[in-house]
Amino acid sequence: MNWRLLAAILVIGSALQSPAQDSKPCIAFVSDSSTGEQQQALEPLRTAVTLSGDFDFYPVYHIGCWTIHVLAIRTSSQGGIQTGYAVSTVVLPPSAYLAGHEMMVAPDTSVFDTTMRDEAAAAIRDIRDTQKWNNFLKDWQKKHPQTTSTPAQAHTDRQ
Repeated sequence: MNWRLLAAILVIGSALQSPAQDSKPCIAFVSDSSTGEQQQALEPLRTAVTLSGDFDFYPVYHIGCWTIHVLAIRTSSQGGIQTGYAVSTVVLPPSAYLAGHEMMVAPDTSVFDTTMRDEAAAAIRDIRDTQKWNNFLKDWQKKHPQTTSTPAQAHTDRQ
C-alpha cells in the first residue's frame, strides 16, 4: 500500500474520532529526555508553529493536541570525534495514529531548525487537511440527513 494513502487514511481516521473544537488547534512538543539535544528542538518548533498565529503551542504533552515527538542524539566517529546530530521525529494526531516520521542528520545544530520547521509544516498541513475533511463530512451529513454512514462507509457498503 502506498505510504501516502496510508497516512491519509490515518489522518481521516483521526478526524472522525476527534471532537469538534471551537478553539485554535494546538501542537505540543514531546520529548522523553531532557538532554540538551532534545531541548535544542523546542524553540525552533515553537517559532515554526506559532508563526501564523493560527495554532497554539505547548512545550509539553497537552490533551487534545497534535504532538511532535523528538529524539535527538549527537553523532560521533569511531574515534569519538563529534560529527553532528541525528534528529528523529514522529507527528501524532490526538487519536495517536501515526501521521508522519522523519529522520535528519547534519554536521551542526542547523538540523534542529530545519527539522522542526519541516515537522511543524507537516503537522499544520495535516491539521488543516483534517479540518477540511471534518467540514466536508458535516456538509455531507447535512445534505444526506437520512444516511447515518459517512461517504467512505457508503462506498464500502455498496461493494
